[in-house]
Amino acid sequence: MTLEQYAYLAEILAALAVIASLVYVARQLGQNNELLRTEARLGLMRNRVDILKAWATDEDMMQLRLKAHNGEALTTDEGWRLECDFAALLATFEWEHEQFQSGRVSYLPISGYRGVLNRWPYMKSLWPEYRNRFSPEFARFMEEELLDSNESEE
Repeated sequence: MTLEQYAYLAEILAALAVIASLVYVARQLGQNNELLRTEARLGLMRNRVDILKAWATDEDMMQLRLKAHNGEALTTDEGWRLECDFAALLATFEWEHEQFQSGRVSYLPISGYRGVLNRWPYMKSLWPEYRNRFSPEFARFMEEELLDSNESEE
């Protein structure tokens, strides 16, 4: 074999090594994307569990929610606490919406969102004040899919 033939062989081997490296990187990216989707699904589940546990175990906050629901007057402190509760819930909804939009989760619990908003009208009443604190996409989702919905989730 001549030196030139060795050079050609080396180029072919180098090209094959590059192709093998690209296949390996593509496979690693696919695995990484699946890991991200799994983590997003886990985050979604944890959010729901945390919210449900908090709502079920925090008797003081539940009393405030019921007080607001029944139209009773709230102190400034109570109103602020309910607004923080609502803002935290919306932040969770927004994160879940972003995960759905990015393809990391395959569904959104829209009926659950509607159920919360329909059961607790004070939350609907706070939305105009909070709208600009969230992404335009999420605000549109809230208004088109949740707040203007005629569905009642009882």
